[in-house]
Amino acid sequence: MVLAYLQTRTLRASLALARDDVREATRLLEDSLVAIRITGRARWIAWILVQLAAVTRLDGQRERAAAMAGEALVIFQRLGDRDGETECRRLAAPAPA
Repeated sequence: MVLAYLQTRTLRASLALARDDVREATRLLEDSLVAIRITGRARWIAWILVQLAAVTRLDGQRERAAAMAGEALVIFQRLGDRDGETECRRLAAPAPA
């Protein structure tokens, strides 16, 4: 049931982004993060954090995005997920000058 909820929320977040509605996408992903934290599924938590960090970065909140990416990075390192680690480092990197 949680998986279906998350799939719906993340799809709706993607649709919100397609409409340039960053605020709605952020709200949907934050709701998803709350729900997935309850399950304790580390990989899912990390990927929702990555999605939320990406949207937050788009919204110009680089420090907040970097903090989320940092939290996800710790999870991915513990899981040995190199792709996740790479994505987190990309999101946490400073903006090009």
